Amino acid sequence: MKDNKEANDSPHNKGRDDSPLSVGNAGVSERAHSILESFKAGGAVKTSELAKVFSVSEMTIRRDLEELERLGLARRVHGGALLVTASGEKPRADRSANMKLVARKALEFFPPQGTVYVDAGRTSMELARVISELPAAQRDTLRIVTHASNIASYLSEVRAVRSVHQIGDDIDQVTLAAVGPQALEQLQGLHYNVFFMGVSGADPEAGWTNNNLAESKVKQVVMRHSAKVYVIADSSKWRSVNFAPIGGFDEVAGWIVDRDREPEIRPFFSRLKCELIFPD
Repeated sequence: MKDNKEANDSPHNKGRDDSPLSVGNAGVSERAHSILESFKAGGAVKTSELAKVFSVSEMTIRRDLEELERLGLARRVHGGALLVTASGEKPRADRSANMKLVARKALEFFPPQGTVYVDAGRTSMELARVISELPAAQRDTLRIVTHASNIASYLSEVRAVRSVHQIGDDIDQVTLAAVGPQALEQLQGLHYNVFFMGVSGADPEAGWTNNNLAESKVKQVVMRHSAKVYVIADSSKWRSVNFAPIGGFDEVAGWIVDRDREPEIRPFFSRLKCELIFPD
């Protein structure tokens, strides 16, 4: 097997600039500016197409998109990324603050006892971090079920609840979630008092969507086996459509969401059974 130097020196890679994206005080690199211009042309980009345009590897483009996401300029989706400003999203640092607000509000909807399913994702991880704020007597009666390995590990380490049940299967290295046929089979035989579900998109026509088909299948199964379902997602997901459908708005009891886009969201939800739930 050739080492990395040999691979980069091969004739097939001559003329390719696979150097990492550089970010300085003035902003992002020339290639990143070009990627942002590609965004502005259509609001979305595909990794494979950018790799051809810039004569670099898809791995290099993925690193560029990761860095743009870290800077709050883009949001990665399956096969590419979306321009943040195209949908009015806030920088990632601000969205993280909203995720924390959403997570803390979700604590009010934990049952006094029973089984709670916590989805995979960043907002779900924020929820896991604040579960310890529930009264000790309540936590001692709760069982948390999740297919997210990082959430199961964290809750077990801090001993936040009586027990943690982790669904097992192949671990997705991006979401750290167990997905696949084994996970679906395990989920079929269980029941949950409350499901706190993450989504990648919430659109008037498409409903709840996700950027990972395998994850969407997990969500659909858990929804069917849950007495109540609450979506926990910040307002940047509004009018975002991803390729994997989850379900309709009225299949959940409520959407716990920050107020940043309340004027846009509230009129649509006023005629639905799904309740909008805002942090105080």
